[in-house]
This record gives sequence, C-alpha cells and structure tokens, in this order.
Amino acid sequence: MRKWIHISIHTLKTMENMKTTLITIFILFSFQSFGQIKDSDLKPLPLPDFVIESNEIIYREIIEIEGTKENLHSTGLKSISDLYRSSKSVIDLNDVESGTIVVKGNLPMTLESYYVFMGYKPTTTTYIVSHTLTIESKENRIRVTITNFKFESAIDMNGTLELNSKIDKQYIDKFKTLKNSNNLKKPEIATLHAMSLILNSLDITVDELMKDILKNYKNSKNDDWQ
Repeated sequence: MRKWIHISIHTLKTMENMKTTLITIFILFSFQSFGQIKDSDLKPLPLPDFVIESNEIIYREIIEIEGTKENLHSTGLKSISDLYRSSKSVIDLNDVESGTIVVKGNLPMTLESYYVFMGYKPTTTTYIVSHTLTIESKENRIRVTITNFKFESAIDMNGTLELNSKIDKQYIDKFKTLKNSNNLKKPEIATLHAMSLILNSLDITVDELMKDILKNYKNSKNDDWQ
C-alpha cells in the first residue's frame, strides 16, 4: 500500500466578500483498495484550544494603543477596507459615537480530499463560513472580537449545497462524542477526520484574520477592558 499526505496553506485576496487568508488543506491518499485503509490513516487532528462563551467559539484581543477613540475607530475602518473587497456591504454597524464597528463577513475554507481506489475521483470542497467581527475603540484601547461562525454553503464538483449549521460548542461536543465512541465504522472515522480538518482550518483562518486586523495598530496586549 502506498500513501502520500500533503498539507499546504495558500493565500488568496480576491474573494467576493473578503480579501484575507484562504486556507487550503490538501490531503492526498493513494490506496490499492478501500479495504486496505486503516483507522490510523484517518486519525483526526488534535482539537484546537477554543475559548467558548455562551456556547459560541470566540476569538478576542484587547490592545493598549495610544490614540483617541475617534482615531482608533478610523484605523478600524481602514483595517476592514484592507481585508474586505466591499467593506461597505459587510459593515453592519458603524457607530462613531460609541466607537463600535460590526462586520458580517465570510471565511472561505477549502478542503481537498483525495481517495484513490477503484477509479474514485478526488473531491474538493470549499466551505463558506460566515462570522461576526466587532471592533470597539475607546481612548488608548481597542477590543477585537470574532465569533458567531456558521456554515453557509459547500461548493464541490457537484455544485453548491446551501447549509445552515453552526460551528460552535455543540459542533465541538459532537466531535468529542464521536471521537470517544467505540468500534467506529470507516464512514464514521472519515467523518471524524473531516470535522477535525474543519475545526483546525477555522482556527488557522481566524488567527490569520485577527493578525491582519491588528497590522494597522502598534500595540501591546492587555486583558483589561475597564
């Protein structure tokens, strides 16, 4: 039996709704027959250390930075303009008085899985995951929060499938329950592996998005938002 596994990360900044990191996880398996696939070949990736609040996965950074609330608010708008192709269409709230910007955007994540046996063709699926980005500014401080992740669609060789399911604590609990189950069948093992890829891809993608947002700020971290 021969097996190759390759994982690569690419950057794409020409998507319709955002100009940010597109994570492509490319996995290639070549087997002589389906019966030769071992459970170890589809071992799930370790679960990222997610922070959960009110059942939602949440990413948050509080940054100390010199500047007025108005100037920091303007910097936040510039970050959004740099990251989203059509920033006006994704901004859900722009409140200068409170220093709050809320963005409803999309994260594209492409997972390419190739199972080569009995002439089976490779399948590439791009998941469109919506998210909410909030940038709050006040005197000498900003808070950036990214949360509310939900599958919007899955695009593969068969077309586009509309989805409506969240990536949250319940999704993580399903992953953990399946992982702790005994005597899993091959389809269940493959599902577990795919879920681990989605969760890790989400973690990498959001981490890159957070870094891109903060590029416009010279900052130091502080967990206090008082």
